[in-house]
Amino acid sequence: MRCTRISLVLSLLFCTSSAWAQLAQQATIPASTPKDPQAVSVLNQALAVSGGTTAIEAITDYTATGNVTYHWAGKDVQGSVTVNGRGSDQVRVDTNMPGGARSLVTSQGKTSQKAEDGGILQMSIIPPLSPGSLAFPYRLLVDALMSPGLSLSYKGVVQIDGHSAHDLRVQPLLPDSVQAKDLLAELQATDFLIDVSTLQVIMVQDMIRTIQAMTVGHPHEIRLSDYRNVNGVLVPFSIDETIGGQKSWAITLNNITFNSGLADSNFQL
Repeated sequence: MRCTRISLVLSLLFCTSSAWAQLAQQATIPASTPKDPQAVSVLNQALAVSGGTTAIEAITDYTATGNVTYHWAGKDVQGSVTVNGRGSDQVRVDTNMPGGARSLVTSQGKTSQKAEDGGILQMSIIPPLSPGSLAFPYRLLVDALMSPGLSLSYKGVVQIDGHSAHDLRVQPLLPDSVQAKDLLAELQATDFLIDVSTLQVIMVQDMIRTIQAMTVGHPHEIRLSDYRNVNGVLVPFSIDETIGGQKSWAITLNNITFNSGLADSNFQL
């Protein structure tokens, strides 16, 4: 699958599926979920640097605004962007481009996209673990530490863009009844690359998959930088996406606010 159109790039990044949500509900979570002690230690340090678990858990929603550049068919297309996130499973991305406005919403297991002409398309892509964490990745890190439905492992120190980084892997626990559950859990894994020196998340890695081809993954990377302190927590103001080794878009934020009281209605087209 080639991710060359802007609409497809956006859809692949944020969309989710009711099928995956139903699968997660079927899981029988063991009393003691695997949490690697070294991963827990690094994660606790990273959360402390970012503002602390309590401060992060207190953030229920965010609204971020800025500029976006799409790398589309060999040329750059620029516009403005607003990203709304609520909890772990709701995100809305509204963009204003030279060709018009478009929106993409993931909410409670369903994803919809509105094109410039007003047409709405329902998507069917297996989601990342936490769609709502796009502009605030520490939400999923807290979930990884606290949730009995997620395993946490330490994969070692790797080199990323000239930085030494701890590789922490978060995976969902699937029920024994799921065929090829180990493979699916591996494809559903999210890796957090945490800079050894700053303890900031510099990259999030996962796989993009379709329901029609659940065992085929396309490498997906989000690079995070330009961290700033906002109300006591660190927020990346530079967010870049790469799919299958190809740069797809880059977002530069100019503002982010927390806890404005976003509701389900804000995530409907």
